[in-house]
This record gives sequence, C-alpha cells and structure tokens, in this order.
Amino acid sequence: MNQQPRVLVCGSINKDSFVLVDHFPEQGHTVHAEPGPKALGGKGANQAVAVATAKLPVKFVGTIGLDVRGQDVLAELATYNVDISSVRTTSTHPTGVAVIMSNEAGDNIIIVTAGANQVTDPVDFVDAIKTSNLVLGQGEITPAATEKLATLANMHGCRFVLNLAPVPESVSPGLIAAADPLIVDELEAYQVLQALDEAHDLSPEDIPAIMHRLLDYAKSVVITVGPKGCAYQLQNEPGWLQPSVEVTDPVDSTGAGDAFVGTLAAQLARGKSLAEAVLYGNAAGALAVRSIGAAKSFAPWDEVSALAEGQQMPSRVPAGGFRYRQA
Repeated sequence: MNQQPRVLVCGSINKDSFVLVDHFPEQGHTVHAEPGPKALGGKGANQAVAVATAKLPVKFVGTIGLDVRGQDVLAELATYNVDISSVRTTSTHPTGVAVIMSNEAGDNIIIVTAGANQVTDPVDFVDAIKTSNLVLGQGEITPAATEKLATLANMHGCRFVLNLAPVPESVSPGLIAAADPLIVDELEAYQVLQALDEAHDLSPEDIPAIMHRLLDYAKSVVITVGPKGCAYQLQNEPGWLQPSVEVTDPVDSTGAGDAFVGTLAAQLARGKSLAEAVLYGNAAGALAVRSIGAAKSFAPWDEVSALAEGQQMPSRVPAGGFRYRQA
C-alpha cells in the first residue's frame, strides 16, 4: 500500500449531450428542447474527477473507442488531473454516449448507450489495482466486470467502494459482501434486495428496514435520498440520517450523485470515518446542482470543505422511523 492514499476508479466514460426542456414528455408524446453543452460523462469518469477535485491522486481505468469522441473525453478527463495512462481503446465498439434531458426544476432523465464500456475488463488493470488503497466501481460496466473488480480489489487488500447504479437484474451476495460501503439511492437499494430475493416483506419507502436488510450482506451501506441527504449504517451499529444542505434554485442534478460518491470515497481513502465522509459527500452533491453538467459542475475543494465543516451543515439524526416519501 502507498503511504499517500491513491484511489483507482474503474468504470464508464461517455460523451454527454445535454438538452433542456420545459417539462418531460409523457409516453408517446413529443416536446421541444433547447440544445445544451456536450461534455465528459460516465459515472466512472465523473467520480474520478470528484476524487481529483478532493485533492487526492486518482487513476481512471476504462475503455474508449477509436473515434473522435473518445479522444475528446479522454483529453477532458486529463485536464482535471486524473491519471489516464491505463485507459484502453477498442476497435469493436464506439465510445459510450449519454443523452441527458433536464427540466427547469433541475431534474433529469438520462439515456445511455454503453458502447466501449461493455468491453472493459478489470483483469487488464491488475497492476493499477495493486498500487491503490481504495478501488471505486459502479454499475455502468458489465455485471461480470463489476464482479471481477470486487474480487481483484479484495484479493489485493484494497478497500472496495461500490456505487451499484444502475442495478443489474442479477446481483450476487459476494459482490454486496465485498462492498464497504455499498452506495445506492433509495430505489436502487430496494432493487438490490429484489435481485437478492430479499425484498418480499419490505416497503420501498422504509429506508431503515432496507438498510438493515442490506447489512446482512454488506459491511456498510449508504442510501442517498435526494435533497433529503443520505442514510448510512455500519454492521452492528445504529443507522443515521445525514440531512443535506437546502439548495435554492437548483439548475441541474446530473452530477450531484457522482460528486457525492467520489468525494465520499476520497475521504474514506484518507482514513475518515463513514460519518465524516458523508458530510463531505453531501456538501459536494449540494454544490454540484448549481450549474449544468457533471464534472464541470463540481465545486472547488475549499468550498466543499467549508460547507462540510461549517454550521450550515445540519447535524445527523437517528434513521429509525425515516420514510423516504413521507410528507
């Protein structure tokens, strides 16, 4: 292990195209949109930028196609001081693409074409994994690749943080057991339990019960609950709800989740407790909704630190009894 913490992010890298709409279309309907920017995207690449923004060395590993889009996103990723030296190229698939539709309230709908992300194989990056303290993965590479990443991280003594988004149809107990923490939103948390055949007697709104059930597998769990903040719990310890800072006039929530995850992972790599790490994750996520885009919307580290450590950040409260969609 290195004396200086080093994070490895294995995941997706895409070219994002944004469009702005007054409202989202209903099924079978058409809406007019205003064109937005094109930029770096993919949960893996975005979270690597969040780690770098937190002033920690980070290497991103993944796959791009032999096309202009791939070169563009790779060059942009490098501008954030992310190590891209191990990124692979493929001639069989184009670089991944995402189309992001945002409305006036800052909500979004995202459609992803995986492209080259489908052929990412963590075995190709074993040397990079060996030199890392913490490995961060998501759900935007194939399920088999995510399983390999977890196995390799554990094999080489790296802490494995898993943002399982999106949730695949099949989830192995071993994958969830490797995660420390498992990070999902409230819907994904329920989907993980469904995939494990453990959700039959639970309400999707009962976050504490879902979190407790997930801890039958994972070492620790973080469940994000949008503007309400996040719930978190370690095995054999009480659960907590960490409220987020209220955001006025949000512009676009696209990058908020990735800012949260990458920042939390960076703080864990520094040796912070999960309770401390979620404060910084909440701060980064709240600040990221102020502008359009993902990586470009991430706030400077001094702003994130000031918010996380300041009096504006609410105190945590016990998670017992919390219902996500309660009035």
